[in-house]
Amino acid sequence: MAKRTIDESIIKAPLSGMCEIDVEKAIKYFNNKCVIYKYKDTYTLVRTTHNNKRIVLKVKIKESDAKEIIKRNCLIELPDFIFKHGSTFKKGK
Repeated sequence: MAKRTIDESIIKAPLSGMCEIDVEKAIKYFNNKCVIYKYKDTYTLVRTTHNNKRIVLKVKIKESDAKEIIKRNCLIELPDFIFKHGSTFKKGK
């Protein structure tokens, strides 16, 4: 059986703009290879390879979806040291 990833939560992925995601699947499959980047009011869901060297998935998501994933997975917010209005949300260790 193939390993499940957060990619399965994508319902619609237009070439530009917000993706439609299944929030319940996104919450279920969110792991230590996934992060949510926030810059001002834009949220981006990202999944990397097993060694965090390459981005495999990068999609913009709605603020309400991002906040639900952050809340239900108890993600930690890390401020960005370069961009004043940026931060990263990821699972704690």
